[in-house]
Amino acid sequence: MNATAGALPFQGQQVINYKRAFVFAVTAYMLVSMARIHEIVPQLGPLRLGMLTGMIAIATAVSAIRKDILSSILASPVTKGLAVVVLFAVLTMPTGVWPKASFNYLSRTYYNALLLFVLTAAVFADRRAARVIITALVADVALAGMYALLRSAPGRYEMGYTYDANETASLFVMTVPWAIYLLLTEKGLPRWLGMAALPVCAIGLLKTGSRGGLLSAMALVPFLLVLAPPKRRAQFTLLVVAGALVTALSMGEQAVFRLRKAFDTTEYNYTTRDGRMEIWKRGVSYIKGSPLLGVGIDGFQYKELQSKKNEGFGVRQAAAHNMYIQVAAELGLIGFGGFLAMLFGGQYSCVLARRRAKLAISRGGGPEAERDLLRANMAQASLFSLMCSGFFLSLGYSAMVYFASAVPIGVAMMGHGGGTPGRPIETVPQARLRGMRGWRSSRPVPAGFHGMSTPQQ
Repeated sequence: MNATAGALPFQGQQVINYKRAFVFAVTAYMLVSMARIHEIVPQLGPLRLGMLTGMIAIATAVSAIRKDILSSILASPVTKGLAVVVLFAVLTMPTGVWPKASFNYLSRTYYNALLLFVLTAAVFADRRAARVIITALVADVALAGMYALLRSAPGRYEMGYTYDANETASLFVMTVPWAIYLLLTEKGLPRWLGMAALPVCAIGLLKTGSRGGLLSAMALVPFLLVLAPPKRRAQFTLLVVAGALVTALSMGEQAVFRLRKAFDTTEYNYTTRDGRMEIWKRGVSYIKGSPLLGVGIDGFQYKELQSKKNEGFGVRQAAAHNMYIQVAAELGLIGFGGFLAMLFGGQYSCVLARRRAKLAISRGGGPEAERDLLRANMAQASLFSLMCSGFFLSLGYSAMVYFASAVPIGVAMMGHGGGTPGRPIETVPQARLRGMRGWRSSRPVPAGFHGMSTPQQ
């Protein structure tokens, strides 16, 4: 097998080591399907990179991802939550507002996010592969930020034609923790890349003019400080203060005005039929009207057309502008429960990975264990930023959310439980997987992957 010649790291033996072809294929697919490199660099557009990179990633994954790795991904609470989402995406399709539109969305768009989810979870279980994909993501977003910085066109900046200005802002914010990770853990070019990406992301965020993105960034700052390891708290504080200064100094009058208007109850979002407040109210009514099966995946916008009355100026198709209302209205409350399980399962997986990394550090895990700790923290922060952005955007099936939810699975499988990485660890007994058992246990978290129980010796 190409994955590794030993057992998985959560079994207390060896670290996963994928072949380069698989790692580069998944990285390329991530750059296209989520980071939209072919839209940042328009010359790549005619190459149909989405189909090409997807096919190569699938072909290399067949031989690279072992059955035990795949079983661990499927056993994760994150994946189980996603399975509920997928199940109700299919079940609600015949009863939705427009079944054909729901089917087209499932078959032409949604599968990309699902494929990225599985590939990301697998790749992040390999430390070296995770380093490659993190570096590529930060480089891509830094390039987008440079375009935003250098552009002379008026208006708000947005990446290509897939992401609008608000989604572009979400991508900038979710990348900030990974830029910090490169700056604090890498040497040479990757460290310089992380250092350059932080101010570029901050300025790019302002260029988008996204109030939701700016509010998410403001929520991310204290979250990062709370997650900062004690030895790195001074570094984190310095980086956060520097980022805040760059953002404050770069804010023009228009950005300040837009942020102030977000809390102005006379603004259109509060007063008009197609403002966010009225859309959210209608979204809640859609949930009450069909709490079990919803209006079908991607059906919110068509339900809007169906529910509105033409008052002489036409009827506008509107998105939910809130991923929680979006998923609950489209997939029903059970599907929404699966969605929440996916998000909070990702947060919980990061918490367990952090505990295990701290245990590894106490056992002499060294710099590798410290990097595991910081990687778990940054994965949690990146997912948290999207959970905040989701209050203002329809990100329910976004590749960004699925990528950020999958990373904690790989991070949880990555830890070696202490001692020297890549070598057998006699002090940590092997364990077997038992799904979600132990999810609410108050016992100390074992060194192995969560949801596992130790057999009697």
